[in-house]
Amino acid sequence: MPAIVNILPAIGEVLDLRDKTLLGLEASSLVRKYPDIPVEYLTSLIQIREDIGRAEAKNIAEEAVNNARYHPKGDQDAQKLFQMSKPGLTSKTGRALPALESTMHNMFATIITTTKGGIQGNNKFL
Repeated sequence: MPAIVNILPAIGEVLDLRDKTLLGLEASSLVRKYPDIPVEYLTSLIQIREDIGRAEAKNIAEEAVNNARYHPKGDQDAQKLFQMSKPGLTSKTGRALPALESTMHNMFATIITTTKGGIQGNNKFL
């Protein structure tokens, strides 16, 4: 899946950012690259950080998405990925797709902690 390979470094930038005051700018940058990202996913991504509460994460995500509202749609693969993972969407078998929030949280947390610097350092995922 090329979309996941492309989006992981951008997500890593948001999670690895040390300066909390620049988080809004980094979230806006992510939304400019992937304008189809839902507010709920961006909120969850920001909330993974231990220094951000739910309300603050939601405000940052909403502001970033609202600022990018008039930008053209982004990467088609990323758009399909975000559409496919919406809660309540059913597969061809009629079964609901599993909620991806906790799975994505675990996946991103594992990648960030086990490959600290690996995304940029040795281009392991690129």
